[in-house]
Amino acid sequence: MVQNSSFKIQNSTLRLYAILDIETTGGNSFTDKITEIAIYTHDGTAIIDSFISLVNPERSIPVFVSRLTGISDKMVSTAPKFKDIAEKIVELTEGKIVVAHNSQNDYSFIRAEFRNLGFDYSRDTLCTHILSRKILPGHSSYSLGKLCKLLDIDIKSRHRAGDDALATVKLFELILKTGDHVIIKEQIKAQQTEAQIPSCIKPEVLAELPTQPGIFYLYNKAGELLFVNKAYNLRKGVVDFVTKTKGNKGTRIRQELFEIKHEVCGNDIISAIRETEEIISLRPLYNKHHPRQVKIKILPGINSALFVCKGRTEEEKGLLLVEQGKLCGYGFKTGFTPSNWKKSIKSISNGNHFHGMLLRMIKNRKFEDIISL
Repeated sequence: MVQNSSFKIQNSTLRLYAILDIETTGGNSFTDKITEIAIYTHDGTAIIDSFISLVNPERSIPVFVSRLTGISDKMVSTAPKFKDIAEKIVELTEGKIVVAHNSQNDYSFIRAEFRNLGFDYSRDTLCTHILSRKILPGHSSYSLGKLCKLLDIDIKSRHRAGDDALATVKLFELILKTGDHVIIKEQIKAQQTEAQIPSCIKPEVLAELPTQPGIFYLYNKAGELLFVNKAYNLRKGVVDFVTKTKGNKGTRIRQELFEIKHEVCGNDIISAIRETEEIISLRPLYNKHHPRQVKIKILPGINSALFVCKGRTEEEKGLLLVEQGKLCGYGFKTGFTPSNWKKSIKSISNGNHFHGMLLRMIKNRKFEDIISL
């Protein structure tokens, strides 16, 4: 049985925690802003200090966000701007482990706010969502609201920073009482080493990336192509890659990264085709240049057909040509009709690599039309 719910990272050093929650104008830390923040300083046993404040985001709050949080433009119009409370946030979190539910989301917003002020904000973090899954297994949901309900933790006003942060305090205290501090220390170590966005990549560059499917190219300062990768959502794919990719390769790419380019492809399968083509033709430094061998497979029940899918714009269609049961070409056509597509098709010799993806798209009805030829 654990006598004291606090724990020591080093034998002589008691760690303090800054348990926090924020509300924002939206879900993108590059384009949205904080509207409320709550921080509870905790010594591993009890709350010893607190700070709660609305924040003027200097922009309007979307109606659906106001309905969710109860925070309106009128409420924040006289609230301090982030720059006015930045020093207080530094004071309350300095030398402490920042704890939050889905901590990387809250942490990314706070870092972005400081970055906009010209400062680099860095803290060790702990995520109660991750810790709960490891230390309190077996629950049907680990969202803060549902998990607290399952654990009989009361939240007076959901989606308000003060009450959500206080619920996170109670959840964290429950986690500490399990005594499984090895997992907690491992999580601190894991989040200490989690990569941040390289300083040479400006936040506005990432914010301007489209959210459509496509491929992205990573270059070093000398203009050499480091890596090509596909993504269902280009913005999310790039951010995830440059912040979360682990191992020696990921570390080296982040260290060398200087420029990001992208190509919108309209849909998953053409993104995958373009990725393979570019890897083979451009030979990026950190991609494998030779796709694995794939056994030849024939699409069941399909001989020759043209698959029509989403293109890169609203006016354009993506096209996939299947002949004798095998994918053999792709292309894009603006103003598509069943009779004007042939000159738009580019042949591919490795269509068999995408057999499984094509089958899944057929099964999930992701094609707008299938025209038998």
